[in-house]
Amino acid sequence: GSSADLSGDAFKAAREPDGCCGIPAPNTVVERAVARAFGRVGLAVGRRPYAAIVASVLVALAFSAGLVNVSFEARSHKLYIPQNDFMAEDRRELETAFGETPEPGILIVTRKDGAPIDDRATVEAMLDLHERVVGVHATVPDGRVVTYEDVCATRYITILQSYECLVSSPLELWWYQHGQLRADADVAGTMRAAYESHQEDFGTRGADLVAIQIKYFFQPRTKVDTNGTFAALRAWEAHMRDMLFEGVNKNASMPLEAAYWSTNFNEEEAQSFVKDDSYLMGLSLAFITVYVCVTLGGFTVDRRKSRMALGAFCGICTAMSLSAGFGLCSYLGVPLAPMSTLVLFTLIGVSVDDMVIIVDAFDRTSSQVSLVERVRLALSHAGTAVTMTSVTTMTAFLSGVAVDLPSIQLFCAPAAACVLMVNVLQVTLFTALLVLDAERQGAGELDCALCLPHTCCVGGPPGASAAPSTPATPGRPAHEREWQSQMGPPVSPRAPVREEEIGCTNSQLGRWWRSHYAEWLMQVPVRAGVLVIFAALVATACALIPHLQLGLPMESTLPADSVAIQFFKDVNAYWTGTQDFHVMLVVRDVDAGDPEARARVRGAVDAVAALPFILDVVTDWMADYEAWLACTAVIEGEQQEGGGVDYGRLREWLDDPGVRICLPDAPVTRVQPPGEGQEDEGAFGAGDARRLAQAGGEPWGVPRGDGTVDVGLGPPRLAPEQGPPPLEKLTQNIAERLAAREEERRVKAEERAAEQARAAEERARVAAARKSGEGEPCFDATAQFSHLSGGYSCSDAEAHCVQGEQGWRIVRSYCPATCGVCRPNGRLGSGDVEVAYGGWGDRADVILDERAAHGGPRVRAARFILTAAMPKVILEAYPQYTAIQALLQEHGVDGFVYHYRYEFGVCDHMMPALCLRNLLVAALGIFFVVWVFLPLRLAVLSTLTVGFIDVLLLGVMVIWGVRLHCMTTVTLLIALGLAIDYSCHLSHAYETSPLPTQLEKVKHALSTMGLSILNAGASSLLGTAFLALSQTPVFRTVFVLVWNTVFFGLVAGLMVVPVVLSLIGGGTDPQRRRSTVRVISAMQDARHSAHQDAVRTQMRANGVYMPMA
Repeated sequence: GSSADLSGDAFKAAREPDGCCGIPAPNTVVERAVARAFGRVGLAVGRRPYAAIVASVLVALAFSAGLVNVSFEARSHKLYIPQNDFMAEDRRELETAFGETPEPGILIVTRKDGAPIDDRATVEAMLDLHERVVGVHATVPDGRVVTYEDVCATRYITILQSYECLVSSPLELWWYQHGQLRADADVAGTMRAAYESHQEDFGTRGADLVAIQIKYFFQPRTKVDTNGTFAALRAWEAHMRDMLFEGVNKNASMPLEAAYWSTNFNEEEAQSFVKDDSYLMGLSLAFITVYVCVTLGGFTVDRRKSRMALGAFCGICTAMSLSAGFGLCSYLGVPLAPMSTLVLFTLIGVSVDDMVIIVDAFDRTSSQVSLVERVRLALSHAGTAVTMTSVTTMTAFLSGVAVDLPSIQLFCAPAAACVLMVNVLQVTLFTALLVLDAERQGAGELDCALCLPHTCCVGGPPGASAAPSTPATPGRPAHEREWQSQMGPPVSPRAPVREEEIGCTNSQLGRWWRSHYAEWLMQVPVRAGVLVIFAALVATACALIPHLQLGLPMESTLPADSVAIQFFKDVNAYWTGTQDFHVMLVVRDVDAGDPEARARVRGAVDAVAALPFILDVVTDWMADYEAWLACTAVIEGEQQEGGGVDYGRLREWLDDPGVRICLPDAPVTRVQPPGEGQEDEGAFGAGDARRLAQAGGEPWGVPRGDGTVDVGLGPPRLAPEQGPPPLEKLTQNIAERLAAREEERRVKAEERAAEQARAAEERARVAAARKSGEGEPCFDATAQFSHLSGGYSCSDAEAHCVQGEQGWRIVRSYCPATCGVCRPNGRLGSGDVEVAYGGWGDRADVILDERAAHGGPRVRAARFILTAAMPKVILEAYPQYTAIQALLQEHGVDGFVYHYRYEFGVCDHMMPALCLRNLLVAALGIFFVVWVFLPLRLAVLSTLTVGFIDVLLLGVMVIWGVRLHCMTTVTLLIALGLAIDYSCHLSHAYETSPLPTQLEKVKHALSTMGLSILNAGASSLLGTAFLALSQTPVFRTVFVLVWNTVFFGLVAGLMVVPVVLSLIGGGTDPQRRRSTVRVISAMQDARHSAHQDAVRTQMRANGVYMPMA
C-alpha cells in the first residue's frame, strides 16, 4: 500500500523526478541519494549481520572509553552566565589584574526558638560558634593536618600590621572578643545602631534582628591543584560542616542554628543529585524496554510472533548511544554538568521513535522477496525519514552549542553527539539484530529462547507451522483492500507465522487506527474544530508571554533534600528587602601625574557614591594616598606647591607597610613598631619594609565572591583570650605521642620563661626611656586608638607595648609615646593628631604600569570598593549597574563596575533576546534541513508547527509559574528537537504517498505512519515520566515542559498538520501518478508469478505433476 512495498526496478520507478521540465527538485535529489546510500547499508547489514554487530559494538566501546577522563562542572559562575560577553571580559580582567577570586563560604546563624539575636547571651554563643569554626582541623589523605589558617584567603591589613584571614560579620562590632562584648553595656543598642547606619547587615523579621551572616573567604581554586590546596579546603570544609550540622543544629543544648553555603558545597550538592537520580535513568530504560517489546511485537503471548529480545536490544542500543556520545564529548574536553541527565530522557524519545519506524517499514515490505532485499527496502524508505529527523534534532542542539551560555552548551553538545550515535547504531547494530530476529521468525523459533521456558509459548513448540497466509485483511482501508485484491494473495511458503500477525502495525489497535482514525479526522466539522482550537491556544499563549518571569533561583539547581537549601530559605525569609553587598568600581589607564585625569576619576567616584543605593565607600586608595602624603609632608617639613597633590610618590606609598602619626602644624618623626626580632627602637626604615615584604609576600586581592568584604578584618586582641588547644603531632603509638606531648610542654615552658624575662627587661627599658626623655618627640593617637579598640585608651593598653603581647604592633603604632619608643611631646593627646596608613595593604587595589618611564606613575588599573544595597531579586539589580556605568561614561572615565549579582542580572535581562535568537537560529537551521528532504511548502509547515509549539510552551510556563532561564531554554530546544520529528514524519509520509488527491494522501499518511508517531510519542511520555521523581526542582519543571512538548507535538503531528495538508498540501503530480500505476502493474505481475511458482512447488511436494506454463 506504499512505496515501502516495492522492490527492484519497481521501487526505482516510484521515485521518478517531479521537478519542472524533467529537472529533479532539490528534495528529490537528496532523497534519492539518501535512499540509495541506506539501501547499500541495508544490503551490507542484511548479508553480514554478525559483522555489523561486532563492528558497531567496537566503535561504541571505543567512543565510550573517553568516559575514563570525564570531568564535572557545577560552579554557578561557570554554568549560568555567559563566558564571552562584556561582563565576562570585565570579570576576567578583574581577576587578571587583581588576582584570583577567593571562594566564599557564608554562615547564617539564627536562634532555634526564632527569638531575636540582640541579647548578650546570644552574641556570646555566636562568638563561641565562630571560634569553633576557626578551630576546626582536618586530616587529608597524605597525613597533613589542615587548619583554618591553611585554607583561608589573606590580605595585609595595615592597621593590624600583619596578614589576616578574610572574614566579615557583625561580630566585628566587638572585635570577635568576649571581653569587648562584656564591656558593651548596651548590646542591643550597638546592633541596632550599626544596622540603621548600614555599618552592618542583619537579617530581620519585622522590626526584630533575627539573623546574621558570617562570611569566610578561602583561597581561590586554581585550574591544577598542584599543592593540594583545594583538596585540603574540601577536607577542612567537610569537617566544618559536620561540626555545624551535627554538633550545633542537632545539639539541644546549643541555642543557635546554622545554615551554610559555599561554592564548593554547592558544587558537591549539585553533583550528588546525578548519583541520587541515577536510578531514574535505569527505571526509564527498563520501562521503555518493556514498552518497546510490546510495540514492536504487538500485544501477543505467542513467542513466535513476539519481539521481546529485539525490544530489549532497543534499550541496550540507547544505553550504548548515550555512553558513546558522552565519551566522544569527553575526548573533546566537554565536561558533565547537572543538566547532562536530561540527555538520557531526550534520547529515549528520539531513539525509540526511529527504531519503531525502521521496524514498521520492515514489516510493511513484502515477504515475497528475500530477507536481504526486505532490509534494503526498509532502510531505503525509513532511512530518509530517520535521517531527516536525526539531522533536524542535531541541528536544533548544535545551534545551542553556539550560544554563549555554558549550561546550554554542556547539554546540547552531548545531546547532539548522542543523537548522532543513535543514528549510527540504529542502521547498523539495531538493523542487524532485526535481521537475526526476522530469521528466527522465519524458522519458527521462539523469542528469547534462552531467557524464558518453552511453556511460555502459546503458539506451540519451535518449528510448528501455522496456517498459510490469508489474502484478506478486512480491517485495512478501502484503497489498500482494492490494491490487495488486484495483486492477489501473497504466498510465503516457509514462514510459520502469518505476516499480517507480526508487529503492532498489524495488531488489533493498528487495524482500528487504519480503519477509523483518518476517516474521523477528515470530517469537515472535525477539521474546522481542530484549526479553531489550536489557533485559540496559540493566541492565548501569545497573550500570556509578556507575563513571563525571568531568572534562575540558585536553590532550583540543588536537590530538594540538600542541607544547603536551608541557607536559601533563610536568605529569603530574613533578607526580604535589600541586602548589602560590596561592589568593585574599576578604572583603567589613569595618568596619575595628570590633574585632569585624577579629577575625572575623583568626580566619577564621588558621583557614584552619591547614588541613593550606595551606602559607603569602603576603600578609597586616592583618599588614603593623599592623607598619607599630607602627613608625610608634615613629618618631613615640606609643603605642597600650588595646593596640588604630587602623585610622584605613589610607588613609595604602596611600598610603605606602616602607620604614620602627625600633627598638622608640627613636624614630628614617623614612628612605627619594630619588626620581629628587631631590638632597636626608633623609626621603621626602608630595609625593614623590604624584609616585611619578603616575609609576607604579595597580598591577596579583595575577595569578590558575594561581594561582602570588610577591610577591618581580624581585630586587635587587647586582652589575652584562651584559644583552641594546639594540635599534637600524630604518631604511631601512644608512647611516642605522650613523649612528644611532654617534650612540647617542656619547650613551651622554656619559651614562656624566656618571654617573661624579656618582657620584664622591655618594661624596664620603656620606663627608663620615659624618665630620661630620650628619643624623638612623638604623640599618641589617643582618639583613633580608642575608636579602633572599642573604647580603650593608650594607658589601658600599656601592658601590650611589649613585643610578643597580643596586639603589640597596633599599640606601638598608635601609642608610641606611652610605649616609650619616643619622647612624648608636650601636646600629647591633642585632638588634632592625625593617623595615615601606608599603602602596602592597597597594593591589591592599585596596579601600576611598570613600562611608564616619564611623566609620573601611570595606573594601569585601580579599584574602589563600595557598599551597595541590592534588591533581593537579582534581575532588579540591573538598573543599578546601568546607572553606575552611565556615570562613568558621563565623566569620561574608562572603567566598569562589577559584582556577580550584576553579571547574573545582566544575563537575566538579556535572556529573552538570547532565547529568542537561539530558537530562531535553530528553527532556521531546521527549516533548511527539512527543505533539503521535502518540498518548500512542507518545510515551511513543519517549521511553523514547532514554532507554535514553543509559543504554547511559553504560555504553559506562565500558567505554571516557571521562570525563563538557561534550563528552560534547554527545554525549548528539546521541544524543537522532539516536536519536529512528529511533523516531519507525517509530512514525509504525505509526500511519498502515491495517491492522487490531498485528502487521500493525508489518509494514507495517517494509516501508514500515524501509529508509529503515536507509539514514539507515547514512549517519550513514559520515558520522561520518571523526571517527576527527580530530587531537583528544576528537573521536575523540565518534566512538566517535556510532557507538554510531547503532547502538543502529537496534537500537531496527528491532527493539525494532517488537517492543514488536507487543505493546502497539494496532490500527486501526473507524472508520479503514471509511475505509480506502472509500479502497481509490475507488482501485480511479480506477485502473480511468485504465487504460481509457490503453487507448483507445493503440488510437486504432494506428488502431483504440474507442467510449466
